Amino acid sequence: MRWRDRLAVLFFPKGMLFSVAALGIGLIQLGALTNDVYHFYVTYRFDLMSVNYIWLLLFWQVVGICVAGKGVLYAEVTIAVARRAAQRTSRAPKAQDPAGGSFRLFAWTVLLFNVVAYFGRMTLEFRAYQYRPEEYGEHWFRD
Repeated sequence: MRWRDRLAVLFFPKGMLFSVAALGIGLIQLGALTNDVYHFYVTYRFDLMSVNYIWLLLFWQVVGICVAGKGVLYAEVTIAVARRAAQRTSRAPKAQDPAGGSFRLFAWTVLLFNVVAYFGRMTLEFRAYQYRPEEYGEHWFRD
């Protein structure tokens, strides 16, 4: 185990690294989306939008959604296993949530944040479609 892995395990609870990674990807995507919204609605400088890199932005947005989904799945399974173990050992009528629901809430919030950012990006792309310069294959026909 490398020191970076130990550092990540030291600072985050078990399984929360997926949600934190998805949050980091989502914040980077939010910065790019904010830039595009500003140049589309405020300055009307369509040439400053990230049109050339939209395929890369959408790819990383989908990766962020998948990682956030994995974090949600891990949170749900972890809480279900902890509840089942608490019910087996204590014979209590109602088991308490070991993390107080904060881990699960954080994971679901990050997933929702990434999905909303993705649909915001897609909405902006469909609205900005008519303002883009179309350069499909023009570089093949230059003399």
